[in-house]
Amino acid sequence: MKKLSVFLFFLWSASVVFNASRPSKLPELGIENIDKLIHFLYYIPGGFFCFLYLERYEVRSKKLSFLLCIIISLIDEFIQSFIPGRNSDIFDILADSLGIALGIILGSMRIKSEKTKEKI
Repeated sequence: MKKLSVFLFFLWSASVVFNASRPSKLPELGIENIDKLIHFLYYIPGGFFCFLYLERYEVRSKKLSFLLCIIISLIDEFIQSFIPGRNSDIFDILADSLGIALGIILGSMRIKSEKTKEKI
């Protein structure tokens, strides 16, 4: 799972940069701040896979995972500030942060579950 988690984390990271560098083509759904929900959901896998990969090193993996994913979020917003039809928003970073935190929590729960199964 560790090799798979690093692959999926880098794939997710590449998709963030790729999507940030393209003009937005999302349809108008008429739901205010729906983009914040999308940011939140999009960053959950990033926190999850980053944590699963770094956990094997057992060195502050939660903090390091959060920091690494936040850096990706900041890069995402920086890139968007140069793309026509896109803008940079501090509330996107907040939504990203919440998604990252949830992903790390889910990853931590998975690790604890695996360790519990090993003891049985």
